[in-house]
Amino acid sequence: MKLFAYILKRLAIGVPTLFGLIVIVFSLSRAVPTNPVFMMAGESATPAQIEELKKRYGFDQPLYIQFLSYLKKLSHGDLGFSYRSTRSVVAELKRRLPPTLELAMSAMALSIALGITVGIFAALRRNTWVDHCLRAITVGGVAIPSFWLGIVLQLVLSLYVDVFPLGGQMTGPVPHPITGFMVIDSLLALDGRLLLDALYHLVLPALTLFMPGIATLT
Repeated sequence: MKLFAYILKRLAIGVPTLFGLIVIVFSLSRAVPTNPVFMMAGESATPAQIEELKKRYGFDQPLYIQFLSYLKKLSHGDLGFSYRSTRSVVAELKRRLPPTLELAMSAMALSIALGITVGIFAALRRNTWVDHCLRAITVGGVAIPSFWLGIVLQLVLSLYVDVFPLGGQMTGPVPHPITGFMVIDSLLALDGRLLLDALYHLVLPALTLFMPGIATLT
């Protein structure tokens, strides 16, 4: 009974919290300086085309009507569409989720493997110059923001040295999509060239994300 009561209590707290988040997200999407209609129509759109888009997507309605329509779509799993690509948000999430998970898992695997190894090595050399150097590196790894580190790695290793590609998942043709994970699909295709290409493109972003993790684990 205590567990049931606890679950009801958490649900009672979660529902208004979720509703508050929905209100905030909707308000921010309508408060941005750039009108979504102008983003979709482009700079060369005529006033008639802009008005047509407003009517098509309901931007000509009062805010409370737009909010009720927003809630109705959310209840059916409709997250709307991207103003940039004009594709549905669900389709965008399906397309971007596998690469995101692949990158996150790669960075996590590197962090665990190297972080534990370096931590053990530092513990065995406690209070020596090796330990002090590793401690300084790990403190710096925690302090350095990932977005700044990513820019630096792109500038140095992609633009100046040209060791790794600046972006993308593959240089050439992609493997037949089975799981959506380029590395796994390359393995399933038994194509070593595609596998090396996928890993080659994964190195730079994985290095960017694994630095804070390895520093914390160490």
